[in-house]
Amino acid sequence: MFNNDFHHNVLERHSVKKYDPQVKISREEILDMLNEAVTAPSAFNLQPWKFVVVDTDEGKAKIHDYVQLNAQKTDTASATIFIFNDLEAAQHTDSIYEQAVTEGHMPQEVAQQVTSYIHNVIDPIPAERMAYISRVDTGLVAMQLMTVAREHGYDTNPMTGFDWAKMPEVLGIDPQRYSSALMMTIGKAAEEPHTSPRIPAENITDFR
Repeated sequence: MFNNDFHHNVLERHSVKKYDPQVKISREEILDMLNEAVTAPSAFNLQPWKFVVVDTDEGKAKIHDYVQLNAQKTDTASATIFIFNDLEAAQHTDSIYEQAVTEGHMPQEVAQQVTSYIHNVIDPIPAERMAYISRVDTGLVAMQLMTVAREHGYDTNPMTGFDWAKMPEVLGIDPQRYSSALMMTIGKAAEEPHTSPRIPAENITDFR
């Protein structure tokens, strides 16, 4: 059941510690949610993220020893979505901007100027710096995914408590191209999650 209430989806979102293991989410619906999530902004629209969804018993067993104290969440959630930084996202530049031209978002000459600029700026950046830059974009898509999940009636928990160095290899993706960003469990809460306090905006905001 969809819920489009902004207050419900954003202000009442809480990280879930325990999921109902009987609740399954179809891969079709997971892909629907990801397609909504990837409308999040990214630098130059390069979309420097990759998702690996673990939703089988075999997959959960494979990651079990690498998620530290979060195994109960990954074991019981409908799925755990790993979000990786794509350090070679610039490879998508030409196809992304060709699609932009085809769909009428910009003229060909503008697309050529933008792609040339991107290749000149992005291609020489070292992988370590690209990982830092793309973490901002993966953070945006992760937050959007949590909001989308709430719209679909599911609960989530974003976490960085796992073996960052080994996870790409554990999940069978290129560790030279993809660096770990975060993992997110998704499913139905087995019990009401507790709320947590927030620092008032006036305490952490300056106006100039």
